[in-house]
Amino acid sequence: MKKAISILLSVIMIFSAVSVSVSAAEKPELTITVANDLHYNMEYGNFTGDKFAGADYSHVPSNGQLWIESILIVKSFFEKFKQSDSEILLLPGDLADRGLPEEHKAIAAELKALEDAGKRVYVVPGNHDYYGKVTPAEFSDYYAEFGYNEAIATDKNSASYVVDLDSEYRLLAIDSCIPRKGVAGIDTERKAWIEEQVKQAQSDGKKVISMMHHNLLNHFVFGEIVHAGGFIDSEIGLPELFAQYNVKYTLTAHTHSHDIKAYTGKNGVTVYDILTSSLNLYPLPYRTITLGEKVKIRTEHIEAVDMTSKEGVISDNCYKLATEDFQAYALGCTKYGLDLTFDSYLKASKIKSLLKLDEEKDAELCAIIDKLIPRFTELIDIPLYSNDAQGGESLEKYAKALRLDFPETDIKSFRGLAIFLYQQYVEGDENYGLFSAEYVLTTAALTAVFNQLLAEVTAEDYTNLLNYLADYFNLKSVNGFAAFAGDAVSRAKGIDLFVSALGNSILLFFTTDELPEDNNVTLPGYDVSEVKEEKLSLWDKIVNFFLSFFDYILRIFGVGE
Repeated sequence: MKKAISILLSVIMIFSAVSVSVSAAEKPELTITVANDLHYNMEYGNFTGDKFAGADYSHVPSNGQLWIESILIVKSFFEKFKQSDSEILLLPGDLADRGLPEEHKAIAAELKALEDAGKRVYVVPGNHDYYGKVTPAEFSDYYAEFGYNEAIATDKNSASYVVDLDSEYRLLAIDSCIPRKGVAGIDTERKAWIEEQVKQAQSDGKKVISMMHHNLLNHFVFGEIVHAGGFIDSEIGLPELFAQYNVKYTLTAHTHSHDIKAYTGKNGVTVYDILTSSLNLYPLPYRTITLGEKVKIRTEHIEAVDMTSKEGVISDNCYKLATEDFQAYALGCTKYGLDLTFDSYLKASKIKSLLKLDEEKDAELCAIIDKLIPRFTELIDIPLYSNDAQGGESLEKYAKALRLDFPETDIKSFRGLAIFLYQQYVEGDENYGLFSAEYVLTTAALTAVFNQLLAEVTAEDYTNLLNYLADYFNLKSVNGFAAFAGDAVSRAKGIDLFVSALGNSILLFFTTDELPEDNNVTLPGYDVSEVKEEKLSLWDKIVNFFLSFFDYILRIFGVGE
């Protein structure tokens, strides 16, 4: 009996080994690397004088990108990629910063060295790649060896193409730009070309990965404001088309944030927009994606850069930090740049432009903005927390008057809080719930700021401004503020209502999404059925038969009873 059982187990193990071997042979994994928005800038990158020497971080632009270091970062990344196990590099646009021919030629030379080392590289243009009056045809020529020469299909009206990555996966490389404009440009004609390609891929039995510069989906609750033209117009219906033809993964760039967004089509298929932040913006990320039975997404970072050529170009303190801890230096650059960006928005003219106010048609609202902005700029920079020893203004003091408590943090001001929240979004993996310290602090601080701002305005101005803002931010839960425009207590209630609705939008949608694991996550593969059915393979049925038979033999002979 023991001999029979042993033989049976051996048969099962042999079948299992053969099955695993066949399965592995039939479904090999494919590893690709994705890096975005290199912004290779030769004007600043090749600068070796003392033009930028001076105060710490004075060389950093208002967007916080590392312009001076851009070429060094790209070289460091290419070297890391060359040493990696990844077979393929995908670059979804903004390879060049100013789109100049010399930048494109320099990048192409760097990419050629990668391919000479045995790697494969595929590119598509971003809006910056067209800034130097480069046409789609010229872009295709500059990067002919990185996708275009081996394309099995090209779009005559753009720099889009199709290429097979291997016997199983096909890359749909989409030019999503209107040349020399920073907005997405997929029209009905380009969509028709895309549909033709995904149909053909389905007919050929290929799994399609797409990449393009602009986002497939809107990753921001206020995306129309923050990143107007940064994502494909929903009316074109590209996400639904991708769901229809099982194009599950699209790799995008442009908005310099690290985020994964999902869309489920009418057929139940979920497609994912994998947005990767800029390589030359803290924390200098790129993704490694392994395609197989499951899709494994991992985020890695550039940790060190050879800064020898920048000694004397940037401040001594920055140079020392950059050589000792490049990530810490990059974070300092980003915070400085975000601070400059914040300042650029703290102007009445900028606020009125963002709110789409017309000086003549909206004269009353414009007058309110002109009056409030100076006080607003004061409030965002006063201490966030009270200091009993020093006294003076603080947002916490104003919040306590409204019976609101501030949770303890290391953040110093409302400006610092806003920069912190945005930076967390850029890095990804943020997840702030209703009772988190970040949510409580943000809503309490906003309430204190608005309460101070609107304490002295007329009842009419109070009502008009909050109603306009509620409509502008599409806060449907807020109905009107005329009932709150009376005494100070009523006004505080109205402001609390407005801020709660705005805070929910910002924190529960802007910084928290349905896929909070934006950096490292495992997602379904292309073969996963969207319909939740337990379908057994032939091998599963064979194994189950032998296991049932084995159990039956054991029960006959009374084993285990």
